Amino acid sequence: MQKIIVIGAGKRVQADVLPALHASGVFEVAGIYATSAREIVVGGTSMSIRPLASLTAGDLRRVSWLYLAVPPRTTPDVLELLAKLSVNDINLIIDTPVLLWRQRGAKKHFNKFKRVVVAEDIIHLPWIDTVKEMLGHKITEMIFNQSAYRYHGIALIKELWAVKTFKSVRLTRDKHTSIVLKNNFNHLARIVEPKDYNVGQMTFVGPLGLITDSGDQKNMKPVIQDGALVGIDVLGSTITFSMEERELIGKVTTQSTVTSLTPELKRVGLARMFSKLGQGLKVGKDIDDALSDTRLDEFVHKFGKWINVASFGM
Repeated sequence: MQKIIVIGAGKRVQADVLPALHASGVFEVAGIYATSAREIVVGGTSMSIRPLASLTAGDLRRVSWLYLAVPPRTTPDVLELLAKLSVNDINLIIDTPVLLWRQRGAKKHFNKFKRVVVAEDIIHLPWIDTVKEMLGHKITEMIFNQSAYRYHGIALIKELWAVKTFKSVRLTRDKHTSIVLKNNFNHLARIVEPKDYNVGQMTFVGPLGLITDSGDQKNMKPVIQDGALVGIDVLGSTITFSMEERELIGKVTTQSTVTSLTPELKRVGLARMFSKLGQGLKVGKDIDDALSDTRLDEFVHKFGKWINVASFGM
């Protein structure tokens, strides 16, 4: 078991990070730090939160990993605090969004760590590889109709297309605001806002057909038994979940869709990422790629378009 310190104790940590760390089977939480000391209850277990101001270099010498999940506005200050401690042998896992444009000066602090991994769990959704395979590894069009959130959606599209940049990105405003992206083959992706997983839908088109989780053509759907999500059926190919993953997902209803289960499936993806990291595998999103997602999202919403994204840096 590898020891990890978690910094942050909000909803994200309680609902996703701590359960996923436990489910991974390879990490032991050596301490949880936040602004102030308090007690939280996760999965029926009471956990003590220590004040971040009490974190010392000695505490860090007892672990090899840190997970940082604090409100975006406080990320630069926490990074500065950590950089003043001995973190040269520490692997940092950081939540998204990593840094906003106005916070870009804090990027220098990442150089203090041994390694930085971005916990963009949406790129580890369990259905991604199957969807790509069933469409011949060539998705010519994808529509996330209220089923993806801004920079998360951008990261997911990159993963599905296996790209780091786009040919063009623009914002359209009609009934809904949409981010429209094209790759170098002029394939189209659209993120329709606002995100609402309860009503959202996903559609993917490729040379081998169409995959969707809604409407009369629905061919991507949860496999539910006795209130548990045991798998996902994609065009007749079934993705299965272990007992630990089913418990991590929790109870689901028969009305659930793959889109509505996105928060739970992201949690499974996070646990799988932790498991691979603990085994020494190179997974997770790198810092520059994650920063690019955030920059693109910020700029396209501010200026309405972003061309030649590859030329943009910190």
